[in-house]
Amino acid sequence: MKLRIGYINHHVHDFERGVAFFRDVVGLELQFSDASFDFARFDGGTVSFAVAGGGRLVTGRFRIEGVGEIAYFEDTEGNRAAIIQHDPGVDPWTV
Repeated sequence: MKLRIGYINHHVHDFERGVAFFRDVVGLELQFSDASFDFARFDGGTVSFAVAGGGRLVTGRFRIEGVGEIAYFEDTEGNRAAIIQHDPGVDPWTV
């Protein structure tokens, strides 16, 4: 059986910054946003993609020169993720 991903709900520490990142930097089209619920939905093509507030920084942010900024987050259920924002001109597949 081939695995398919249909929905991604990404928890962020700073809701407004998260929405701005995926809208302005990544370039996803914002379909719906409600700051009172800390929830935003984007057009992810064949995958539904949402940003939700409530995440918290686990170890904080740090930089790796020549790569970019890295932050480790944990959502309200204890799931963790590393978020990497590459510096302009960095090919993430060769780092």
